[in-house]
Amino acid sequence: MKHYTNKKTLEVYAYENDEVAKEYDNDYENLVVMTEELFQEYREQRPGHKWSLNGWVHDELLMNEYEAQKRAQTLQQKRDDLHAIETQIKRYERIKDRTETEEQELDALIEQSTVLFREIKAAETEGEAK
Repeated sequence: MKHYTNKKTLEVYAYENDEVAKEYDNDYENLVVMTEELFQEYREQRPGHKWSLNGWVHDELLMNEYEAQKRAQTLQQKRDDLHAIETQIKRYERIKDRTETEEQELDALIEQSTVLFREIKAAETEGEAK
């Protein structure tokens, strides 16, 4: 079985061989044979769907898992950002004679950390509710 993609519509088809593809596909001149690696990559790139003989099928369980992973990644990124900001805040707080610019940067960092902290708490609360 060979997999083909239509270079105009980007749809993917499977045919036994080129002759069968010519026979069944009216737009054969726009078909390109996909490598097995490319087809595997194509199959795996549709979150919330699973591949079947009938093509992509929406799967609610897979979609929920995908959305949970995305939420977890976003939450972890916010935690990492907050940690980096808190590290900068601690560095500025250790400086006894801060310049006006450093003082402004410290205030901005404190504001950013407050916003991130609230976003993290809201995301955690939302995650617990689901």
